[in-house]
Amino acid sequence: MNKSLVCLVFILGIANTSLVAQKIELTPFSGYTFNSSFDIRGGKANLSDGISNGLIIGINLSENIDFEMLYNRHETRASAYSYLLDNRPNSEAVATYALIGLNRIGVITPDLLSYFGGLKVGVAALTSKENKFDDVIKFGLSFGGGIKYHLSDRLGVRLGANLYMPVVGAGAGLWFSGNGASASVSTYSPLVQFNLQGGLIIKF
Repeated sequence: MNKSLVCLVFILGIANTSLVAQKIELTPFSGYTFNSSFDIRGGKANLSDGISNGLIIGINLSENIDFEMLYNRHETRASAYSYLLDNRPNSEAVATYALIGLNRIGVITPDLLSYFGGLKVGVAALTSKENKFDDVIKFGLSFGGGIKYHLSDRLGVRLGANLYMPVVGAGAGLWFSGNGASASVSTYSPLVQFNLQGGLIIKF
């Protein structure tokens, strides 16, 4: 089954259990994701820039907090070169993110202009449209923010910027000292995709 469809089913499944909230925003969006390159062993890999499209479902939990579900699909070209590879993968590909998280909401102008920012976590996937490499599925993160312009009680415009990151490694540490015990958890992502997007808010 195509991984982008799996991500969409994931989002819609969560949405189906969450639509009991009173205030809901549905935001189809389109945007632009910039070129990203990162080091691999013996060389570099690259995801080209291109158009991205998706859907955001927002559920108002309180005056200043929204719960959001996001699906983002980015058409790209994935390539890599390394002296350790016999050939150089180069394929039309799709990068998808299915994420959930919370946004902090602030008011600039009451009932007209507001801003938001927050963190989302979920699934990141990269699939080859030409079957030139195996599908890659990782834990995904996104940091983002933007503004909302409220045209009416039912419609609005959303403009935002996001950093999308698949997490390829994680670690934890525990150590002791004279001041007691300490612990830490860290994650690692060699790839950061910067995205600008705009969408139409439909309110229910």
